[in-house]
Amino acid sequence: MNSNVRKSFIVLLVFISAQTFFLTLFPMRAAIADESKSIRANYEKVKTLKEHDKDVNGIAFSPDGKIMATGSSDKTVVLWDTGAWKAIKTLEGHGNDVRAVAFSPDGKILASGDKDKTVFLWEVGSWKRINKIKAYNDVNSLAFSPDGKLLAIASDDKAVALYDIANDKVSVKLKEHKDDVYAVRFSPDGSTLASGGKDNRVILWDLSKGEPIKIMKNHSNTVETIAFSPDGKILASGANDNTINLWDAKTGENINTLEKHSDGVRSLAFSPDGKVLASVEGKVVFGPFGIPIRASKDVGGCNIIFWNPQTGKMMDTLATTCDINYLTFNPGGEFLITAGEAVTIFKRQ
Repeated sequence: MNSNVRKSFIVLLVFISAQTFFLTLFPMRAAIADESKSIRANYEKVKTLKEHDKDVNGIAFSPDGKIMATGSSDKTVVLWDTGAWKAIKTLEGHGNDVRAVAFSPDGKILASGDKDKTVFLWEVGSWKRINKIKAYNDVNSLAFSPDGKLLAIASDDKAVALYDIANDKVSVKLKEHKDDVYAVRFSPDGSTLASGGKDNRVILWDLSKGEPIKIMKNHSNTVETIAFSPDGKILASGANDNTINLWDAKTGENINTLEKHSDGVRSLAFSPDGKVLASVEGKVVFGPFGIPIRASKDVGGCNIIFWNPQTGKMMDTLATTCDINYLTFNPGGEFLITAGEAVTIFKRQ
């Protein structure tokens, strides 16, 4: 072996040894980098849906994933066939912006809530309106309990109303918030409920007692969105302070604070397998008389961020417009859907 070949061989051995040492010393970072690359490469925009005339504020999927419902500021709910992503029905009757939609766990009822203090219950299939619930104030968020017996209604009256479906009445009002309540979700086992709102608080409720387990005050601005992980171990909350907090879903203790967003966190969702937490930010611009309004689709520079919820590490980002109001995965996990001035479908390849 001549001297040049020997030198090249030695350099190669040193490089391989250094690479092995780095991967041994920092296995988590390497794993996250590999996984994030895979996620970004696998998500592709496949469809934009523009059936609504105004902003889309909420999305819900039937349990089997075959139907998607979208609620809009045009006062309608549109139903979509997710096989072809085609609109199949428009539900009318709301007197103001539809802010939230939710399917019951058995897939038999669709609930829609609006800015006119009203919740409609629709029979899935016939799409007939089967009930009209008068809420205590403008409705911001809806969630069915896992057994389908209760519908949680979060509104501008500083409380969460638990509506008993079978008995057609509000059975409990959860009162601890100091301002409008913007988000509500049941835990997967139905024993607890989480709510968040304009008072910057996240409250974890014991439903057997109707009392808070913990009032979490880590956020310094309005809490816009909350979600439980599918296994019920983690509660995530996103706020206009540009952060996401991860909480122990049983005790309410803080696990982690995620701080990569450059604007307020509008919406977040766990993937159905619980391996990914997706969140989206949005800008606020100021209209006449200094009134804050959400940015239009023409304002860019915002991101969807994919997180590893176990480590709290950012896995990757996906550029988007700044008008997004809502984000969710479909029940099968192969699609990521955002709602703003239009509904955008991303498919994991």
